Amino acid sequence: MSMIKFGACAILASMCLVLMCLTPSTQAKAGPLPLTATTQIDVEAMWTTFCTAKSGLVCGTPAISAIGTPNGGNFEILAGPARSDRIGLLIYNNAPTIPATPYEGGWLCLDGNAAQLRRAGPVNSSSPPHGGSSCPPTLDCTGVFWINMSEFEAGAWVPKDCVGNPSGLLSKVPQAYLSMPGAIIRCTWWGRDSVATGSFVSDGLEYIR
Repeated sequence: MSMIKFGACAILASMCLVLMCLTPSTQAKAGPLPLTATTQIDVEAMWTTFCTAKSGLVCGTPAISAIGTPNGGNFEILAGPARSDRIGLLIYNNAPTIPATPYEGGWLCLDGNAAQLRRAGPVNSSSPPHGGSSCPPTLDCTGVFWINMSEFEAGAWVPKDCVGNPSGLLSKVPQAYLSMPGAIIRCTWWGRDSVATGSFVSDGLEYIR
């Protein structure tokens, strides 16, 4: 069995186990579901989304996604729509998935143990090629939080401004397990939204390195 097929089977098996453990009353709650009706599964790319993003944000409910494959050398994780010119961080760990817990008006899709949570970034939601439509940024909803995880795990990620030049912000230090073959990584985007709505919090994404 190839690594891709093995990884796909592992993801689907874990999804079935989670669903079997949910009671009808738990499934009726929109927030803390580990999986939702809008779950995306990319079997070939070895990633899947889970949990529920924060609603009621200025630009609507965000969605997390990915481009490429974790082992392809150019794996990007994105979330939007977001307000332009906002700073965000990808929060990640390699801990087991748990039912979401209330967090800043939304849901934290990861194990809330602060000792296990790590940060990737920071990023500007108006940095090209995915974020923003102008520079200096127009304050609108064209923002996208994104990061190239292949570069980040190698220690080569450089935070960019709205032109695509180095922003001067210092990149976080990657955890060693990000580059370990077979590692299961779970992540969610956190960022600034507005005074009224507070923080931008996306749904979760799980991938096999």
